[in-house]
Amino acid sequence: MSPALVLLTFALLSNADTPSYIPPDVSVHVAEFGGKYRIILEAAKDPAVPLEERLVRFQTQLAELRGEFVERRAKEYRGKSLTLSVEHSCTSGASGGVKDCGVKCVSSPSEHLYTSQPWVSVAGTNKGTSVSETQACLRMTVAGKGRNAGTLTARYEYRPASVESLSQRDADALFRLIALSLKPRAAHEG
Repeated sequence: MSPALVLLTFALLSNADTPSYIPPDVSVHVAEFGGKYRIILEAAKDPAVPLEERLVRFQTQLAELRGEFVERRAKEYRGKSLTLSVEHSCTSGASGGVKDCGVKCVSSPSEHLYTSQPWVSVAGTNKGTSVSETQACLRMTVAGKGRNAGTLTARYEYRPASVESLSQRDADALFRLIALSLKPRAAHEG
């Protein structure tokens, strides 16, 4: 089995447990970008072109290929989001007075994800919300005898700075995988 096929199989199996807000593993891009890399590499071996020109062309084309992947990966990150919800209720059996049942919150599962007030909504009773980039909370109280209930929903997206840094990190990982897939395999004695 070829190294690229092994990587693709591993990626498909490992992505089965990957949260939906995380883009596919970079190894799924090895076949496409590895093929393009091989074409660039072969062109750099053309003895009819002066060495200095080949090196400049190779570096330029490799930078363009990397840029193509970074742009695609950034689009993948920007296309991902995560919606989290929390239910909260407050019940009082006594008439008179206000019962405060505190807050219930949802929090970002990653430092790379954030939320903001426009992405937070409440269905049902809303006795107040507090929203930061990492957390959204619903306060619940009830006045007198009765019950109040509500559900807070918050959408999380990738931070713009994280999209850039994660895309660059993933490009490094992809091109390491491509380099590994190009290494000749040692002959096994049997």
